[in-house]
Amino acid sequence: MIAKRTTTLTACATLSGLILAALPAHAAARLAGTAGSPALACTYQVTDVRSGAVLNIRSGAGKAFGPVGTLRTGEAPVAGTCTSVNGWVRVKTATGVTGWVPSGNLRKLASPLAVTGQPALACTYRVNRVDRDQYVNLRSGTDKTFRPVGKLRVADGRLAGACTSVNGWVRIKSASGVIGWASASHLRKVRNAGPVGVTGRPTLACTYQVTHVRRVSFLNVRSGAGLRFRPVARLRVADGRFAGACKPTRGWVKVMAANGRRGWASAGYLRKVTK
Repeated sequence: MIAKRTTTLTACATLSGLILAALPAHAAARLAGTAGSPALACTYQVTDVRSGAVLNIRSGAGKAFGPVGTLRTGEAPVAGTCTSVNGWVRVKTATGVTGWVPSGNLRKLASPLAVTGQPALACTYRVNRVDRDQYVNLRSGTDKTFRPVGKLRVADGRLAGACTSVNGWVRIKSASGVIGWASASHLRKVRNAGPVGVTGRPTLACTYQVTHVRRVSFLNVRSGAGLRFRPVARLRVADGRFAGACKPTRGWVKVMAANGRRGWASAGYLRKVTK
């Protein structure tokens, strides 16, 4: 009796392994456990959901799975997988709820998300079209119906914000450090400028030298943290020491070139000077 039960269990285990092997790679990984879950590397906005209605976030890729949360039109963007599984996308909301929603109710955005599930504040803005004695409301969402959480003024100077808007609204950090959404019509993007600190000023508090670059060659300084951004200056070994941010962002460091231009350089070609 014991031998028969052992044989049966072995056969079941073998069959289970064959079933997983026969499934597509993404489906087998999902059944195997969370370690195989697809990366949430894209950004989405809810679409085609009527006003006042909700879109259910489900525990699996199908309507047979129970709801674990909801999404509404006009809410902050969500992080999600870049490809769908049988017409469903795995998402994570700003509050940390993870589940699956139909791909037909999502619109992919160009702006990446930060670790928090919100658009990264990788660009720089100034308040525009507002008198110096007035202000722009910073709201909790991408609509005037959301409550104000802060104020933006011309005197605040440079402010960190997302590089693209969502329904005409930009996620931005105020001079006091409050993060919310402001109307894009009252913001002007500052070209060739990297992210700024809470005070609205660039934080180039460390010192670097170029490394792993031949003396006759150079390192491009780009307008953003990535190879897709255009070059705005060059760094050479002969330039000696220059100012830069103390921590890299996605493998890129904000620096000031010898000609005074600010931009981003690959951290792999920079050596921090400690003395």
